Amino acid sequence: MVKIQEKLDVEVLRKSFLGIFFGRGIEISNSEVLFSELIYMYQGVGRHYHNLKHIERMLLFLEKRKDRIEDWVSIQLAVWFHDCIYDIHEGKNEERSADFARERLADIGLSSEIVEKVANLILLTKNHNTTPEYSNFDTKIFLDSDLMSLGGSFEEYKEILERIRMEYCDIPEEVFKKGRREFLTRFLSRSRIFHTDEMFVDFEEDSRRNMTRELDNI
Repeated sequence: MVKIQEKLDVEVLRKSFLGIFFGRGIEISNSEVLFSELIYMYQGVGRHYHNLKHIERMLLFLEKRKDRIEDWVSIQLAVWFHDCIYDIHEGKNEERSADFARERLADIGLSSEIVEKVANLILLTKNHNTTPEYSNFDTKIFLDSDLMSLGGSFEEYKEILERIRMEYCDIPEEVFKKGRREFLTRFLSRSRIFHTDEMFVDFEEDSRRNMTRELDNI
């Protein structure tokens, strides 16, 4: 499973990340250090799904829609930081990732407005719900991009599930299954999983089929 990380072109990711800060008065050495920190975090032991490949897939997906995204800087940073802290024994990964983003982005001198927006977007990934304040296309497509893996063929879905199970290898099977049942039931009970119409059309039916099939087999 490690091979999925090896397929990455880290230099392309580095240039993309550094480009986020271009023209914002940020010392390139500071953004380089921050990039290295994030790379280290996402390449950590046990990162079989929530890794750099996941970040790359989200960025590539969103890049194709950036002409409709109002705040491309904040969306990119939210992608980069949203899973930077991922502890299977910790129930506050989103909160801790948001706090890390606040601290490190403020440290390098990014504006407080962007910092808070990034942190709030990260917090929304806990339940993948919008709020009255965060309900525009930017928010919706960001949240939807994080759930792309629910769609596609069941074979692809199973591969993702296997990677997630590997991340939870220290968790007993019945405990893992209980958590999956809760996750699947919660999402399947929603009137729609995806917020944007385009993702609803392209991913909703397949995602519900995949999740229902998994739930039936647990």
